Amino acid sequence: MASTLHVPRDAYEHFQAALRRESRQFITDCANFLGHPPSQLIKEVQERLKAQPVSIALFETDTSPGCLAYLRENTFAYRCRGPCLTNSSYCHKHQVNRIITDDTKAQKRYTRLKTSASLPALWLDKETQEVVNVDHQCVGTYDNETGLLKIYIIPE
Repeated sequence: MASTLHVPRDAYEHFQAALRRESRQFITDCANFLGHPPSQLIKEVQERLKAQPVSIALFETDTSPGCLAYLRENTFAYRCRGPCLTNSSYCHKHQVNRIITDDTKAQKRYTRLKTSASLPALWLDKETQEVVNVDHQCVGTYDNETGLLKIYIIPE
């Protein structure tokens, strides 16, 4: 008998990623304890799970923007945005321990850019279109209309 679960899309995506990671680690630990190859046990578990389908109806929500705690990376502070606990504005990691930042409303706002593995972490100042690194050094520009990112290469 199949049942349908109604789950918010963002909550399901976070849950699915965490469940996959933790279950894989658990299966690997069990296989190592039993002296079996982990890949064989993972394959057997996946085959058994396919036999028990569950229908999931995903829906979008705008009610939870994610964890409101700030994380720090060098001189940058940015929102965690992890899935929040029930009746809370914070995730399980930041329910108790949070970074206290100075007046965040007065600080300059940056947007983190998605970059390739060959580039370091970069942030965009939307007001000036400058791209900065973790040390707040301007390393390029971004054209919002064309989506073109120009990185400055400075010879040493």
